[in-house]
Amino acid sequence: MFCVGLVLVLGLDLDLVLELDLDLELVLVLGLDLDLELVLVLVLGLDLDLDLDLVLVLVLDLDLVLDLVLVLVLGAICSIMKPPHPPANAGGGVVS
Repeated sequence: MFCVGLVLVLGLDLDLVLELDLDLELVLVLGLDLDLELVLVLVLGLDLDLDLDLVLVLVLDLDLVLDLVLVLVLGAICSIMKPPHPPANAGGGVVS
């Protein structure tokens, strides 16, 4: 398991990236064929845990088996597994 600062993937779905089980801050994968090996992988790494602040997924053709998918994950310091932050005005006071 890992937590990523940024993952940008073209032509591969996120589950396959998770299977890499690497310690990553940045993963950039381009030109992948789901039936072939990686064409290009650029990794700049730190060790982290898989909790995500933001996940944005754009699938270009839902009828295909994710032939082309763009997965953008932001948030090295993760919050999904953490309790939500209280509102800024939780104390009820007026900010002057």
